[in-house]
This record gives sequence, C-alpha cells and structure tokens, in this order.
Amino acid sequence: MLALDPLDLAPLEIFKLGDPFHSADAGTIIDRLFATGRFRDVQVDAAPDGSGVEVRILTVNTWFVGHIEVKGKVAHPPSREEWADATRLELGTQFNDKDVVTAERNLNRLLDRNGLYEHTVEVQTTDNPAIQQRDVTILVTMGHRAKYNTPIITGNTNLPDD
Repeated sequence: MLALDPLDLAPLEIFKLGDPFHSADAGTIIDRLFATGRFRDVQVDAAPDGSGVEVRILTVNTWFVGHIEVKGKVAHPPSREEWADATRLELGTQFNDKDVVTAERNLNRLLDRNGLYEHTVEVQTTDNPAIQQRDVTILVTMGHRAKYNTPIITGNTNLPDD
C-alpha cells in the first residue's frame, strides 16, 4: 500500500523514463523521501535491464500512534487521565515498539501504587495501514484492592493497644 498519494510523490520524483541514471540522484531521492517523515527506511535498487536501468525504490513505513483505548473494568483510582499519562503515548507521534513495553511497565507500576497488586495488563496494537497509524488497546483485569485492617493484638503487651 502506498504511504503517500501518487500526486504527493510527483514533486519528489527524480528518475524519469529514458533519462540517464546517476547514482547521486539515488541519494537525493532517499533524502527527499526521508524528509516527508513517512518512512523508516528507504533504499534504491538499480539494476541493468536490457539497454537501460531498472530503478526500484524500496520503503518501510513509519507508524504513528493512533487511537489509545483502555478496556476492562477499571477501578478509581487511578483515573482514566492517569492511565493515559502513564502510557506516555501521544496521538500522532512516531510509534516505537519499545514504547509499548515502557507503557505496559508504567501501567503495572501505576496499579501497584494504587494497591491493585493482583492485576494483569496487556497492550495490543492494531495497524491501520491506510493512514500509517497503530491503534493501542490496553486490556486490564484487576484483582482486589489491598486494604488496611486494624491489627489484632493478643498476648501480654506492655503498651496499650492504641
């Protein structure tokens, strides 16, 4: 699937059918495509083809953070805002797989700080190639919140219970 519409790519074109091939043009097209911010990798493959040169431009899309959603029965605290903040993911920013690992770790810490020690957090992603977005779904299963009970003191104590 094309990351950019052909009309958006037209001003970037350097190679024209029938024109001589210059290796310097390969570097220029790579720079131009990287400058769009839409590609993580760009390579130019040029090979002899009959009396000319076949030029292929190979690209790997950059993904961007799309919709972020929390699913599951979520107890308060933490608030939905705290959930979103803990992920450190922002809509429209460049997506990085390491960010998902960090988000999961941060969410586990957030739940622990709120006394929810028996929980599971799973972060799933869904690709939307037409717009180069990766939607993030956070699946949460919470256990019981830790509670403080007044201790029961038995035996012979030298101090009063309170």
